[in-house]
Amino acid sequence: EEAGGRTRLRRPGKGEELYGEGAARMASMRDSGALYFRDKYAQTSKAVAVLIRKKLQPSVDAAVEYVNERSGWAEVERLKGAISTLELDLREAQAAHREVREQLKMLQDQHRRSQVEMDTLLVTKHMWSEHQLHQYKVGAHLI
Repeated sequence: EEAGGRTRLRRPGKGEELYGEGAARMASMRDSGALYFRDKYAQTSKAVAVLIRKKLQPSVDAAVEYVNERSGWAEVERLKGAISTLELDLREAQAAHREVREQLKMLQDQHRRSQVEMDTLLVTKHMWSEHQLHQYKVGAHLI
């Protein structure tokens, strides 16, 4: 329709439908407009969320710290850290204890073997050669 020399778009009335190129153009305009506004809305939402996070985060952190201090949770966290440190120290001490215990067992075994050797030499003392006597004297100083 012409109105003042310009083409006027009219919306179909009840019971009327658009056909052909006009209908496709209207649908395309409607879809592209919806996409544009949806994209703008998403961009704006993200920007607002970032801004709010930046502005509110320090206040939220301070509030959390205050509540933790007042409720005693900060002390609980400090004690948990101290317990973790003590548990680590205990594991290290237990490992050192196992190592010392193994060394002690090795030395006791060595002492037992030496003692058996000395006892064997004493039992056969009446038949000693010069070399065996010398071996006994050297070994007796070591025990």
